[in-house]
Amino acid sequence: MKKHFPYIIGLFLVMVSTSYVVIQAYTKETFLDKIVKETPPNKLPLFVILSNMDVKGWSLKTPDSAKFYHQYKIITNADHPRRMKVTTTGFIEVSKETFLENYRHLDMEIRSKVKTKGEIKIGKIAAPPGYTHCVGNKKYGQWQTKQQSGETSWQFHKKHDKLTQAFGLDGFPIINYRFSDYYKNYQERKPYYGNSSKSRYTYTPPTFGTFTKFSENVRRSEGFYGIDRARRVKQFYQNRNYKGTSLSGYIRYPVDDILANTTPDQLPLSVILYDMDIQGSRRLNKYKVITNLDDPKKKQETITPWMRLNKRDFGRNYQNMGMEIASKTLDSSNNAPKVNKVPAPPGYTHYIGNSKYGHWKNRSDGTAFWAFYGKYTFMSNLFNLTTYPVSRNAYSNYRRNYYGRRAYYGGTGTRRRYGTGSPHSRSTSNIEYYKSERATRSRTSYMEYRYSRRSRSGGRSGYHSRSRSGSSGK
Repeated sequence: MKKHFPYIIGLFLVMVSTSYVVIQAYTKETFLDKIVKETPPNKLPLFVILSNMDVKGWSLKTPDSAKFYHQYKIITNADHPRRMKVTTTGFIEVSKETFLENYRHLDMEIRSKVKTKGEIKIGKIAAPPGYTHCVGNKKYGQWQTKQQSGETSWQFHKKHDKLTQAFGLDGFPIINYRFSDYYKNYQERKPYYGNSSKSRYTYTPPTFGTFTKFSENVRRSEGFYGIDRARRVKQFYQNRNYKGTSLSGYIRYPVDDILANTTPDQLPLSVILYDMDIQGSRRLNKYKVITNLDDPKKKQETITPWMRLNKRDFGRNYQNMGMEIASKTLDSSNNAPKVNKVPAPPGYTHYIGNSKYGHWKNRSDGTAFWAFYGKYTFMSNLFNLTTYPVSRNAYSNYRRNYYGRRAYYGGTGTRRRYGTGSPHSRSTSNIEYYKSERATRSRTSYMEYRYSRRSRSGGRSGYHSRSRSGSSGK
């Protein structure tokens, strides 16, 4: 026993030291925890605002090589105008977990430490700057009612102007009933992003947090919006579950697979958006795929099963129910396939206006409408031209201003002739869509996508930006 005693002691010491390392690994302090811990009582109240963030090294090819960074605004002695100090850190590397936890919290207060009635309280629930301790506190300001509008909003005392500016709340009204909602339902329980809502026909975006007007206009996160940093952050977050396999976060556009898997002997090909739905976090489309479209004997129409697609592709095609969203044809020499993925009414990209298939037929009133030759009269039914004839003037407008460049709906707003919610769509798409809750779910998802696109691009939202959104079908 005595002979082995030194070895036993040595083994014990190794086990203890190993356990200590493991415990340290699982209890490692974050930078935020360190700030809160090391700020002494004589520098309270303390508020920490997430003022910037970045992702570097991430791509679909190297999903595990990303590094994450935060920049913080630290406010100490917040209730002493003369001693108050505002410090902005440099970029600090943080864990993926910390980054994901705070992705939505840009320009929000994510930590606080205050002394109330002799007790020190630490706040870790994200909130708009100043909401956790200052707004509603008579020490810092008061509620004032405007005589003309009758609206009651919070006004900081003049001596706290520096604090108001540090929070970015100057010129940004805090309405009594909205703050009341925060105080009753969110404070110290869950993050609060302000007034946001989803309804059958509208989507009201959040007021506070990443990619909101408050964050963009206040510019506390200068060096984020409008530059590549915002794109890197968003791209990572949208693909945050991607592990390098097709079964994870990255979702290939199903129409690309349809085009790629179509053989030359199946051309010409037309892909029409037939149905759509939202099931939880899954965005789904059904497509009508027409092969050998110019041969009535070989022509085949197939409705695909539900196919999953990502948020961007779903949003880009929401307006295009019943329209051709992709086509693949052989060139004039019948050699190289030609692909078109700009949405258009069925038949417009290749058949209508093509002298191989028909001609413009003049009417007594001087107008001209497209008519297919006898061999191709089946296309009139296929494209529903009996109910929706194509005039030469309308088609000329399409070829001159839209073909190959942007989607053509034959009008704007509720007067559109084609696309989601239009009479043409109701007669050519899956009519059950318009009778179901799928229409509401799909529109809600689209409104969220549209808002995020506008926030990122300053008002432009892809090839739909020149036309108003159509009816949800209800």
